[in-house]
Amino acid sequence: MAIFDTARKQLQKLFGKGHEENTGADPIDRAGMPADPAMAKNDGVVGFAHTVIGHSHEKKGTACQDASVYIQKAGYTLIVVSDGHGSGNFPRSDRGSRFACQAAASAVDIFVRDFDPAMLEEEGRHAAAVVQLCKNILLQWNAAVEADWKAEPITEEEAAEADEKYRAAYLNGERCTHAYGTTLLAVLMTPKYILAIRNGDGQCVTIDRTGSFDTPIPWNDKCRANMVTSLCDYNAIQEFRAWFSKDLPAAVFIGTDGIDNSYPRQADLFGLYCNICTEALRNGLETAGRDAAEFLPKLTQQGSRDDVSMAGILSGSALRAVQTELEAYLAERQRLKALEASKRQLARLNRELKELHKRLGLTEQHLQDSMQELEQVENGSSSWSTIPGLEPTEAELEALMDGIRTAECEITDLKARQSDLSEAVAAEKEKRAQLEAAAPGAQPPAQ
Repeated sequence: MAIFDTARKQLQKLFGKGHEENTGADPIDRAGMPADPAMAKNDGVVGFAHTVIGHSHEKKGTACQDASVYIQKAGYTLIVVSDGHGSGNFPRSDRGSRFACQAAASAVDIFVRDFDPAMLEEEGRHAAAVVQLCKNILLQWNAAVEADWKAEPITEEEAAEADEKYRAAYLNGERCTHAYGTTLLAVLMTPKYILAIRNGDGQCVTIDRTGSFDTPIPWNDKCRANMVTSLCDYNAIQEFRAWFSKDLPAAVFIGTDGIDNSYPRQADLFGLYCNICTEALRNGLETAGRDAAEFLPKLTQQGSRDDVSMAGILSGSALRAVQTELEAYLAERQRLKALEASKRQLARLNRELKELHKRLGLTEQHLQDSMQELEQVENGSSSWSTIPGLEPTEAELEALMDGIRTAECEITDLKARQSDLSEAVAAEKEKRAQLEAAAPGAQPPAQ
């Protein structure tokens, strides 16, 4: 497989030889989780990472293409999520996502060991170190792909769903990295700085020490609709985006797009992570990972139906300092949801009231016409009486009377329903006014 040797030489020429692979990294199982699922603690900081197969993947019997890892060592905490591409053109993306987590874990360990904190005070130097970290991740990921490909070449069955150009290349031992295509999103936090990197999609959400939310990693505009950048791209190093700060957040969360797509509105995504934090503050920080693990299967079933990976780092003391702000945020989210629900209910009631008014008018007109017809029959002025042989029979007269009685009963019922709806509309308007008045900073309603 000369292609692998060529690829490695090109990477080393571009990136430098880098460091040796860290074979002592924490073992990662099939799902990309640490072999020991227990959450470690370090100076009041806890973390977690969980991956759950998508509901649609489970029903189809396809592999989970997400992976995640959480590592806490002396001096740093690391969380990583990775989302292997779902197209048939990437038949080994499930392996690619696991290799990405492993490569990030190994490269970060080297980065922390070699990174000089003095660089934090020198403009531009830490940026160069971050670029080198991304290069090392790519070098190790490509090496893992190469080793896997050599040990187990792609079979015709694996390549069956790939486009012809990819299928032919794979079976000929070419374009191997493409078969393992995946995204990568990682966060490293130390006592002095936080670093987040991303290639592809998936969102990183921070809660700062004032209780404010942010998505600090700059977005790559190439990631839109179903298009996404990848570790398998020829220019992958240029597609990384990073965020580096000396201001440590109270909490940080990352998730693959299976999480994000379950919450199309960003405020709802913030609400998810805020709720995890407030529940952890009430029940103990160590419960955050357990709660996430229990929630993710429900999320993929009721939300995106895609594979889902979530990881987080929580600082107990910093979160406790903004607990009031977080609880206020959740209360405001609940108020806004209740206000939206009230507006929808009011619109529905008004539509029903309008339709009822129309129906009442038609029924009253029908009753008026029937009463007029009966009066004409009784007076002998009906059109029936002007044509010999067409006088109404007793049965027809009885049917006319029944119709009048039915219309009268229906009008009574419709007016009662109209009254009930009018009261419901008034109550819903009052509810909406109270919800609007409860907004932070809102003026109290006039008496």
